[in-house]
Amino acid sequence: MKAIKFLALTSFVLTSFNCFGDDGAKLFGIESASIIAESVSVKACRTVGSRTLSPPEYFEKARDSLNVSTNLARRLSQVLLNEKSYEFSNSSTGSCVLQPIVAITYSDGKRDVDVYFCFDCTVLVVKSQTKEVGNRFGPSRAELVQIIKEIFPDDSQIQSLKE
Repeated sequence: MKAIKFLALTSFVLTSFNCFGDDGAKLFGIESASIIAESVSVKACRTVGSRTLSPPEYFEKARDSLNVSTNLARRLSQVLLNEKSYEFSNSSTGSCVLQPIVAITYSDGKRDVDVYFCFDCTVLVVKSQTKEVGNRFGPSRAELVQIIKEIFPDDSQIQSLKE
Protein backbone atom coordinates (compact mmCIF):
# COMPACT_ATOMS: atom_id res chain seq x y z
CA MET A 1 0.00 0.00 0.00
CA LYS A 2 2.85 2.38 0.81
CA ALA A 3 4.39 1.70 -2.63
CA ILE A 4 1.13 2.62 -4.37
CA LYS A 5 0.83 5.85 -2.37
CA PHE A 6 4.48 6.66 -3.12
CA LEU A 7 3.99 6.06 -6.88
CA ALA A 8 0.84 8.18 -6.88
CA LEU A 9 2.60 11.00 -5.02
CA THR A 10 5.67 10.76 -7.27
CA SER A 11 3.46 10.85 -10.35
CA PHE A 12 1.60 13.90 -9.04
CA VAL A 13 4.83 15.75 -8.22
CA LEU A 14 6.55 14.89 -11.51
CA THR A 15 3.59 15.84 -13.69
CA SER A 16 2.82 18.95 -11.62
CA PHE A 17 6.32 20.26 -12.15
CA ASN A 18 6.43 18.92 -15.74
CA CYS A 19 9.50 16.76 -15.19
CA PHE A 20 8.33 14.48 -17.97
CA GLY A 21 4.92 15.90 -18.80
CA ASP A 22 1.87 13.95 -19.78
CA ASP A 23 3.41 12.55 -22.97
CA GLY A 24 5.70 10.04 -21.26
CA ALA A 25 3.02 8.83 -18.88
CA LYS A 26 0.57 8.33 -21.77
CA LEU A 27 3.17 6.53 -23.87
CA PHE A 28 4.77 4.16 -21.38
CA GLY A 29 2.94 4.45 -18.07
CA ILE A 30 3.79 6.57 -15.06
CA GLU A 31 6.41 4.24 -13.58
CA SER A 32 8.45 3.77 -16.77
CA ALA A 33 8.21 7.44 -17.73
CA SER A 34 9.38 8.57 -14.29
CA ILE A 35 12.36 6.18 -14.37
CA ILE A 36 13.34 7.43 -17.85
CA ALA A 37 12.91 11.08 -16.80
CA GLU A 38 14.67 10.81 -13.44
CA SER A 39 17.22 8.03 -13.91
CA VAL A 40 20.40 7.92 -11.85
CA SER A 41 22.18 5.78 -14.42
CA VAL A 42 21.79 5.03 -18.11
CA LYS A 43 23.60 2.19 -19.84
CA ALA A 44 23.65 1.10 -23.46
CA CYS A 45 24.44 -2.23 -25.02
CA ARG A 46 24.01 -4.14 -28.23
CA THR A 47 21.57 -7.01 -28.40
CA VAL A 48 22.63 -10.55 -29.18
CA GLY A 49 19.48 -11.92 -30.75
CA SER A 50 16.43 -13.70 -29.57
CA ARG A 51 16.08 -16.66 -27.28
CA THR A 52 12.43 -17.17 -28.21
CA LEU A 53 9.96 -15.52 -30.55
CA SER A 54 7.48 -14.64 -27.84
CA PRO A 55 7.43 -12.46 -24.72
CA PRO A 56 8.69 -11.94 -22.14
CA GLU A 57 12.31 -12.82 -22.97
CA TYR A 58 12.59 -12.45 -26.71
CA PHE A 59 15.21 -9.68 -26.54
CA GLU A 60 18.58 -10.46 -25.05
CA LYS A 61 21.13 -7.82 -24.09
CA ALA A 62 24.85 -8.31 -24.62
CA ARG A 63 26.87 -8.56 -21.42
CA ASP A 64 29.07 -5.56 -22.20
CA SER A 65 27.42 -2.22 -21.59
CA LEU A 66 28.51 1.39 -21.84
CA ASN A 67 27.70 4.20 -19.46
CA VAL A 68 25.79 6.88 -21.35
CA SER A 69 26.92 10.44 -20.67
CA THR A 70 24.52 12.73 -18.83
CA ASN A 71 24.13 14.95 -21.90
CA LEU A 72 23.30 12.07 -24.26
CA ALA A 73 21.01 10.45 -21.69
CA ARG A 74 19.11 13.73 -21.30
CA ARG A 75 18.77 14.19 -25.07
CA LEU A 76 17.59 10.61 -25.51
CA SER A 77 15.07 10.90 -22.65
CA GLN A 78 13.62 14.09 -24.13
CA VAL A 79 13.02 12.37 -27.46
CA LEU A 80 11.61 9.22 -25.87
CA LEU A 81 9.18 11.13 -23.65
CA ASN A 82 7.88 13.39 -26.43
CA GLU A 83 4.63 12.18 -27.95
CA LYS A 84 5.53 13.88 -31.26
CA SER A 85 8.39 11.38 -31.63
CA TYR A 86 5.95 8.61 -32.55
CA GLU A 87 3.53 7.56 -35.26
CA PHE A 88 0.18 6.44 -33.99
CA SER A 89 -1.60 4.15 -36.40
CA ASN A 90 -3.08 0.70 -36.50
CA SER A 91 -0.66 -0.45 -39.16
CA SER A 92 1.66 -3.31 -38.37
CA THR A 93 5.39 -3.42 -39.04
CA GLY A 94 4.57 -5.19 -42.30
CA SER A 95 7.01 -7.91 -43.22
CA CYS A 96 9.60 -6.64 -40.74
CA VAL A 97 10.50 -9.04 -37.94
CA LEU A 98 11.26 -7.02 -34.85
CA GLN A 99 14.99 -7.45 -34.14
CA PRO A 100 16.31 -4.69 -31.93
CA ILE A 101 20.04 -4.05 -32.18
CA VAL A 102 20.42 -1.66 -29.24
CA ALA A 103 19.12 -1.67 -25.68
CA ILE A 104 19.24 1.32 -23.36
CA THR A 105 18.68 0.66 -19.67
CA TYR A 106 17.46 3.47 -17.42
CA SER A 107 17.73 2.90 -13.67
CA ASP A 108 16.51 4.86 -10.68
CA GLY A 109 18.73 2.72 -8.43
CA LYS A 110 15.98 0.27 -7.54
CA ARG A 111 14.09 -0.34 -10.78
CA ASP A 112 15.14 -0.62 -14.41
CA VAL A 113 13.42 0.18 -17.67
CA ASP A 114 14.84 -1.20 -20.90
CA VAL A 115 14.28 0.49 -24.25
CA TYR A 116 14.97 -1.73 -27.27
CA PHE A 117 15.46 -0.15 -30.71
CA CYS A 118 14.80 -1.90 -34.02
CA PHE A 119 15.95 0.42 -36.80
CA ASP A 120 14.74 -1.94 -39.55
CA CYS A 121 11.13 -1.68 -38.37
CA THR A 122 11.53 1.81 -36.84
CA VAL A 123 9.99 0.44 -33.65
CA LEU A 124 11.08 0.67 -30.05
CA VAL A 125 9.87 -1.38 -27.12
CA VAL A 126 9.89 -0.01 -23.57
CA LYS A 127 9.97 -2.84 -21.07
CA SER A 128 9.71 -2.63 -17.29
CA GLN A 129 9.06 -5.37 -14.77
CA THR A 130 5.32 -4.81 -15.10
CA LYS A 131 4.70 -3.41 -18.58
CA GLU A 132 5.85 -3.70 -22.18
CA VAL A 133 4.89 -1.06 -24.75
CA GLY A 134 5.95 -0.71 -28.37
CA ASN A 135 5.82 2.42 -30.54
CA ARG A 136 6.82 3.37 -34.10
CA PHE A 137 9.40 6.18 -33.91
CA GLY A 138 9.35 7.36 -37.55
CA PRO A 139 9.13 11.10 -36.81
CA SER A 140 12.17 10.97 -34.50
CA ARG A 141 14.24 8.41 -36.39
CA ALA A 142 16.92 10.87 -37.56
CA GLU A 143 17.43 12.28 -34.06
CA LEU A 144 17.47 8.85 -32.44
CA VAL A 145 19.98 7.51 -34.99
CA GLN A 146 22.26 10.52 -34.32
CA ILE A 147 22.14 9.93 -30.56
CA ILE A 148 22.70 6.17 -30.86
CA LYS A 149 25.67 6.82 -33.19
CA GLU A 150 27.17 9.11 -30.56
CA ILE A 151 26.73 6.42 -27.90
CA PHE A 152 28.41 3.78 -30.12
CA PRO A 153 31.04 5.75 -32.09
CA ASP A 154 33.22 2.70 -32.85
CA ASP A 155 30.46 0.31 -33.93
CA SER A 156 30.43 0.00 -37.72
CA GLN A 157 26.91 -1.46 -37.88
CA ILE A 158 25.52 1.40 -35.82
CA GLN A 159 27.49 3.97 -37.81
CA SER A 160 25.99 2.59 -41.05
CA LEU A 161 22.40 3.25 -39.90
CA LYS A 162 20.48 5.62 -42.19
CA GLU A 163 18.86 8.63 -40.61
